[in-house]
Amino acid sequence: MKNSFIYEEALLLPMPAALLEEIGLTKSEVAVYYALLELGSTTTGPIISKAKIAPSKVYDVLDRLMNKGLVSYIIKRNRKHFEAAPVQRILDYIDEKETHIKKQRAQAAQLLPSLELLQQESPAQNDATVYTGIKGIKTAFLKAQHEAKKGDRYLGLFIPRVDDKLVPFFDQFTQEFCKKIGKTQMLFNEPSPEKDRISKINGCTTKLLSEQFRVPTEICIIGDNVLISNTAGEFLMVMIKNRQMATSFTTHFELLWKLN
Repeated sequence: MKNSFIYEEALLLPMPAALLEEIGLTKSEVAVYYALLELGSTTTGPIISKAKIAPSKVYDVLDRLMNKGLVSYIIKRNRKHFEAAPVQRILDYIDEKETHIKKQRAQAAQLLPSLELLQQESPAQNDATVYTGIKGIKTAFLKAQHEAKKGDRYLGLFIPRVDDKLVPFFDQFTQEFCKKIGKTQMLFNEPSPEKDRISKINGCTTKLLSEQFRVPTEICIIGDNVLISNTAGEFLMVMIKNRQMATSFTTHFELLWKLN
């Protein structure tokens, strides 16, 4: 056997094919590329047989692989013979994609101010969104922070002990909010390491609620957004965007702040 690499066995291994698909190759492109690694320089007939690809599609797949720099061809006896580029070319292909993504990111960053202005000029909307899981909770807070205006406060009411999985996120979130947007005030349900730690953040003040005021429903007010979660249950949060509701909860917060 010319090559110890066996294409059929390779397809049974999830990592090589999956990795190539993750960097942008289709299943057909992976199949043809693997076939060429084993076959070496060859015409389309053996490729079709080895890759189990339709004859009508083989040239299209080869063209795409050539555009990616992973396949080349030479002419022998007036016929094209295709071959896989050196495998090092895969890393070059990834580097090119990374460069392209960085360029796209830079272009998107330039576009953001005009898009944000367009969004700000659109009519105000009131909506309620349910977020679940740790990622959902993080998404809700980051969305509220993004919509907050300079000088808005981050008010936390009936704050419980924070789950260990969310401690790093909330520490960083509070620090960034105080630094970039406005002050933070927290009313905690019980003594906790979180209360002691957050109290040390510049721009953040905390208090401990008297026992008669404590309830198991956490409420956070950030700008026009109210985030409500059941701290005794699973990771579940409802975010309501409504200026009147945010004002109402802020008034309730201010009353409890004075009483504690």
